[in-house]
Amino acid sequence: MKFNNILKEEKEGKTIPLTNMDRKLLNLLQKEKVDPKKIEDILLFLNDVLVIMDEDLIVRLTKLYHFNWKPGMFECDEVREVDCELTDFSDMKKGIISLGEESYPATIKALSQNLDIDPIFIEENWAGSIGRTETWLPEYGILQPTGIYKGQGRSYMESRMYVVAEGSDQAYDAAYSRVREDWEENGASWFSEQFIEPYTEVSHNWIDDEAETRAIDDSANVGDEEDMREEIGVSSDYNSYMDDMEFTKEDIVKTLTQIQEAEFKRDEIEKEKILLEKEIERLGGDIEYDDDNPNHTEFSGEIERLQTKLNQMEGWFEETKTIIELLYQDHANLQLDVVEIKETLSNYEGEKLLDDFVSNRTEYWREEIESDPIDYLNNHLDISLGDAIDDGYITVDEEELIQAAIATDGEAHFLARYDGNEDYEEIDGINYYIYRTD
Repeated sequence: MKFNNILKEEKEGKTIPLTNMDRKLLNLLQKEKVDPKKIEDILLFLNDVLVIMDEDLIVRLTKLYHFNWKPGMFECDEVREVDCELTDFSDMKKGIISLGEESYPATIKALSQNLDIDPIFIEENWAGSIGRTETWLPEYGILQPTGIYKGQGRSYMESRMYVVAEGSDQAYDAAYSRVREDWEENGASWFSEQFIEPYTEVSHNWIDDEAETRAIDDSANVGDEEDMREEIGVSSDYNSYMDDMEFTKEDIVKTLTQIQEAEFKRDEIEKEKILLEKEIERLGGDIEYDDDNPNHTEFSGEIERLQTKLNQMEGWFEETKTIIELLYQDHANLQLDVVEIKETLSNYEGEKLLDDFVSNRTEYWREEIESDPIDYLNNHLDISLGDAIDDGYITVDEEELIQAAIATDGEAHFLARYDGNEDYEEIDGINYYIYRTD
């Protein structure tokens, strides 16, 4: 009976007549106590011990032995309370070939239908775990009736592994769980840096610390204050204030010279005033005590001339005093200018300059890092994206990353580890998605 006919019998009828050869071979399986529940053991015995190569016969015997074996054949087990009705397969006329399709879950029926293989050769290795937060699909091993090979002194059964998802939502949830597991176990090494980068965010605390560290290093390596001012772009301002200082000092010297000259002039005027006052006083005394002096008119004219000159000197004296006061005010203002310029220059020197330099370089490095943090990590620190994530320099939006990975590569890329292919079968109006894993 051909394999396809056996499948037909399985669907249309549940028993087939046994031949003498069937009974003989089944008795051998029973005599050697091959476990009827372990399809792999049955296949290995038929192929390796009985050396049966006919696939149809292997399928037939496997199904007959699996479905018709009963406890107590050859020797009754201790649990039985009545005598054994059968001691072997010798008297069996017909054998059950199937319990019917309804005895198999839909996932196995979908696999059987998709792979065109009897469901008896599909073994559930793991029932899966369909949870609220994680979804792991049931795993099935596919035993091939003629897939037996010799290796290292023993025979082994070739088995293909599959997982099956009930509906597209379950397939997506399973792919999501698989990607998350890959991410948690392997991190950035599981994806390309170019793929991960759009879903990353650099730690601002790390940027601030790194930028300040680089700035302090720069301050330790800079030549002198002039180089600092040049680096942060304040040399022209500093030089301009230095020029102002020189000009102010020159103005102070000029003002002091003008004050000296004005005070000298004032003193000279004051001396001449004294002389004029004395002369006027002397001439005035002569006229007062000698009215009969024939030169009275002459003395009066002289006194008047001298008084005019004295009045003029008084004007010059007051004017000079005013000039001196103004010059001293100018000098005081210039001294205040010197103080202000010195205070301004102090912003470009010493500790203040160092602070500004570090602040300026910190801002430079902050912008440099933020503009392309991945490039900075690779080229300046020789750190990969994965190491940066592990060290906490960069965080990843894992939710978006996982969703993007599935959207980009599809569920099959992560679930069908063997070939990346997805297939499906419809059972009772539901699509069951099939992925080969090994």
